Amino acid sequence: MKVLLVGKRGSIVLWLENMAAAFREAGHETRMFAINGFTPWDYLQVKLVKQFRKPALDTLLARQFEQALRSFRPDLMLVVGAFGIPLAIYQTLASANPKPWVIGLVGDKFSTGERAKAEFIDQFYFSDTFFIDLATQAGFPSALDYLPLAVNPRQFYPRPGTRINEILFIANHTPYREELVR
Repeated sequence: MKVLLVGKRGSIVLWLENMAAAFREAGHETRMFAINGFTPWDYLQVKLVKQFRKPALDTLLARQFEQALRSFRPDLMLVVGAFGIPLAIYQTLASANPKPWVIGLVGDKFSTGERAKAEFIDQFYFSDTFFIDLATQAGFPSALDYLPLAVNPRQFYPRPGTRINEILFIANHTPYREELVR
């Protein structure tokens, strides 16, 4: 199966990179489309365009994404951090032929105004059951399921010694998460 992963490269939990490694290890032909680029030059270009001409960034990314879709023609597309992806990328899917099955992975709280993006996703997986309730209230049309975050066993493995269960890891600080743990 041909799998295209779309998301932000270099996140604190390396979600995009670890998903790509897992699909490759399972024998699937896998490519990544990183909205923040792959090279230092790509990253700088995205940062500059975002800073000075934000609307142009969506156009640039949509054009690059269209080329990636056309050249790779994936069977499955996983959108990692589904609501952090510009709407223009989703709109590009409308003209994809054939259109891949699109799965959205969501690990952060989102606005109910994200419905426009949700329209392009065939299946959602949320890392928190609260997000399923939120998506249901927003009337998202897709199938909604729970999928807990996992770890890459090549990078994270049991250490010798006694486990400390009092540690809480928050990958991305938000006021909501801070309020929740206080």
